[in-house]
Amino acid sequence: MITEIKADPRSAFPFHGGETAGLNRVKDYIWKTHAIDTYKETRNDLIGEEYSTKFSPWLAFNIIMTVLYAVLYAVLYAVLYAVLYDSVVCGVV
Repeated sequence: MITEIKADPRSAFPFHGGETAGLNRVKDYIWKTHAIDTYKETRNDLIGEEYSTKFSPWLAFNIIMTVLYAVLYAVLYAVLYAVLYDSVVCGVV
């Protein structure tokens, strides 16, 4: 008999598995909270949802890799465009 596993209230990050949860994490981390803006300063902190990406569980099972590649491609394309044409694109540069 399989029983529901309850989240530990002491957890620094309440993990929920699956593709939808992984995609929501990417969306929240990058666009909703803009926590990616301070990634370099906070990546080694351990407590809290916005300290580091916390993408590891979804990356381990290749659930969100395609989405991250698409985001990375879009950002790099915007930066390259801005550099080549000396302009600001989508607030990236």
